[in-house]
Amino acid sequence: MKSQKGMNIIWGAGSKGVIFAFHTQRLGCMANFVIDINPVKQGKYIPVTGLPILSPQSINQLTRDDVIFILNLNYYDEIKNLVGENAMCYCGESR
Repeated sequence: MKSQKGMNIIWGAGSKGVIFAFHTQRLGCMANFVIDINPVKQGKYIPVTGLPILSPQSINQLTRDDVIFILNLNYYDEIKNLVGENAMCYCGESR
């Protein structure tokens, strides 16, 4: 999971995001933060790992070295359109 140079970002602060963050942290592959579109969650932290939850607008400075892990396939196209070619996107479900 670890990006060699860039950030590791989890998209989705729901149960899938919390579980994904927990397991990757246990494997030594910590994400930098979590993105969620829900303004109620933004500015808070996910349970167990304590990763901060940021808004999608906070990722306007992504680079090609950054990796976004999208945990819900339904949002893949929307997120990919938002970030464009600025980051690599991976989905936890098959397309």
